Amino acid sequence: MYVCVCVCVCVFVCIYARHISMHVCFQEVIELEHKQLMEVSDTNWEVLYKKREKLEVEHMQKKFQAVDKYEDEIYRITVEHHEKFREVKIKLEADIQV
Repeated sequence: MYVCVCVCVCVFVCIYARHISMHVCFQEVIELEHKQLMEVSDTNWEVLYKKREKLEVEHMQKKFQAVDKYEDEIYRITVEHHEKFREVKIKLEADIQV
């Protein structure tokens, strides 16, 4: 009976040791997969951030171009207004003198 108990304990210890080593292997696989998923996720986020930054720069450039266009138009209209005002002023002064 003593031999049977020793054999049972030995078998239990071997099974338990194998169970622990399998658990460690599973844990290592889970950690490795988690690390790989995090790297892929980080890479995806980095790509998205770069794409967003590029779009923001393009949007800012378009806004600056629009502002430049409007400034040019305002300058042109201002010059036209001054020219018309000058013409009207000269005409009115000439009409007054007549």
